[in-house]
Amino acid sequence: MQDEVMRAIRSARRPVVVFDVDSTLVSTAGRHLAILRAFAEGRPALRELAARLAPEDFGWTVDAPVRARMDLDPETASALQAFWADAFFSDRFLAHDRPVPGAVDFVRRVHSAGAWVVYLTARAADRMGARTAETLVSMGFPVVEGRATLHLKPSSDTSDHGHKASALAEAAWLGEVVATFENEPANANLFARSFPGGLHVLVGSLCSPGAPDPDPTVLRVDGFA
Repeated sequence: MQDEVMRAIRSARRPVVVFDVDSTLVSTAGRHLAILRAFAEGRPALRELAARLAPEDFGWTVDAPVRARMDLDPETASALQAFWADAFFSDRFLAHDRPVPGAVDFVRRVHSAGAWVVYLTARAADRMGARTAETLVSMGFPVVEGRATLHLKPSSDTSDHGHKASALAEAAWLGEVVATFENEPANANLFARSFPGGLHVLVGSLCSPGAPDPDPTVLRVDGFA
């Protein structure tokens, strides 16, 4: 897959490659764990369990590894979900994110080959913007070297899918979109419809519940390593 992307970059006059961030380039498992541990303060049984968990125990939801190991009463479960929703979609715990293995090297390779890199993320500018740029730079992703755009939602009220749909016109304005990378099948399908001549890649298996099947033209990979 990576060689195909490099060939597509070399064959385009102004190549553009679009990357989703969370669960595509960046693992949020450590963020889930840090949020759970913060919530567990003052709850001894939950605090003890959270201390034994590792980022690898987390998938889509913060409560799944907890429910697999102990009973959560409805009141605690509801409080955890509310705490997580506020914390996850803020910049308070972004320092716990980690790059997906191989992602930094691949994005740098794409950038060095001459492509314009677009980070198209559903993170909201009003709650996560500044720290998102800082953490991507600290991980080693090309953000401030030129030919790179960080495209965030304007506000938390904007829908994720709607934001990405409206942002595609801006990506196309930069040049020829030769490849896209995403973990959500609905978005990968949107990219495939919008840019039928490009390579569209679904990364990993972590996506929202009830996601549609990927379009037959969408490639699937486990990761970047």
